[in-house]
Amino acid sequence: MTTTRARPKTRQDSLRVWHIAQSAMGVLFYLGIVVAAVYGTWHYIIVPYRTLPTRPKYAEDFKKPAKKPQVVFTAPKEQIAQAQNVQYKRSSKLSAKKPTKTVLETKYKGTVNSGIGLVLRSEPNQASSKIGGADYNAAVSVLKESPDREWVYIRQEDTHEEGWVRSGNLNRN
Repeated sequence: MTTTRARPKTRQDSLRVWHIAQSAMGVLFYLGIVVAAVYGTWHYIIVPYRTLPTRPKYAEDFKKPAKKPQVVFTAPKEQIAQAQNVQYKRSSKLSAKKPTKTVLETKYKGTVNSGIGLVLRSEPNQASSKIGGADYNAAVSVLKESPDREWVYIRQEDTHEEGWVRSGNLNRN
């Protein structure tokens, strides 16, 4: 039988342990530097941009709004007296009246100058519903204009469709 003897510790064995410990400490040191760099980048660069800035305060913010004067509308006494003396006639026949469409007079005629045509809208604004369309170079009659003259109410000559369009999309004849 052979017995194994414990080898005596030599100087090389103790140096090997020392080198392994130094290497492990170096790896941990560099790992700590990388973690510190990532944390610093996150804390000082990323985090400040994740929150909205505070709203600036202006002098107008501290002023109290002025009270609006109350407007009271009163009808003249004569009009009230006339309204109270009106007698309403009752009809014995209940007849359903058909709503009559008001006929608008043509202010001027024009043609559509938009190459893709126009969308006819129910009201003079971009958010109103679409009710029809007009092709390029279609003949139209302008029936009325908005107070700011940005929109016009038109009727197409061939289809008799009516609606609001922007006034800049028409050539006046």
